[in-house]
Amino acid sequence: MSVSKNHQAGSATTFVIIAVILVAATIGGIYFVVQRGDQARKDQTASRLAQQQAAQKATDAKNAAAANAASKPVASNSSTSTATTASTSTQDATTLPTTGTELDIVRMLAVGLLAGTLTSFVLSRRGLKRPL
Repeated sequence: MSVSKNHQAGSATTFVIIAVILVAATIGGIYFVVQRGDQARKDQTASRLAQQQAAQKATDAKNAAAANAASKPVASNSSTSTATTASTSTQDATTLPTTGTELDIVRMLAVGLLAGTLTSFVLSRRGLKRPL
């Protein structure tokens, strides 16, 4: 009675190639997300700075108009109202918001995927060594 073994040549190579492609795709995705996040924060900071400058110009214009109106004599007893400042965010435009642990979570996920891939590979190789 002869026992024939089924050897699948190239299965390890295919497994490694697919694992490398998946890791490269994951790293590329992480890089893309990080770059988009940095760009979004820069855009947000620039827009806040522009809004604060516009609000400052409007406030300066209102204060100048109020100063001109106060310097002119008023014939009636009506009281002049003072210019109110526009409500804008008081966050300093030079500081970026602090981020959480997103990058740490992504790194842990990448390490977990790599460990899972290696474990799966080792288990599949052990399974091939067992007799059917």
